[in-house]
Amino acid sequence: MAELKATEVSEEIPVQYFNGFNISFGNADFTLTFKLDNRELIAFKGSYTIMKTLSEKLPELFRKFEGIVGRPMLTSDEVLKALQDAASKETETGKPK
Repeated sequence: MAELKATEVSEEIPVQYFNGFNISFGNADFTLTFKLDNRELIAFKGSYTIMKTLSEKLPELFRKFEGIVGRPMLTSDEVLKALQDAASKETETGKPK
């Protein structure tokens, strides 16, 4: 079913880039909605079992990737906080840090 491997994408399937997402759930499944520049692109529905499996595979994948590149990746929440902190310091001192 799921496996970790280097990027390989079949030329027969469409590829979409996204830089945001929403996750929601109902009584029967989860929905992942992918966005580009805050505009919804596509939504995928998945069973609880598949989404649970995905939720376990993603951290495994990132641990492996971060081990290979030798550094942790930042999340969008971490980047946002750093930007907000920098803006706050700039406001306090009147100059960029």
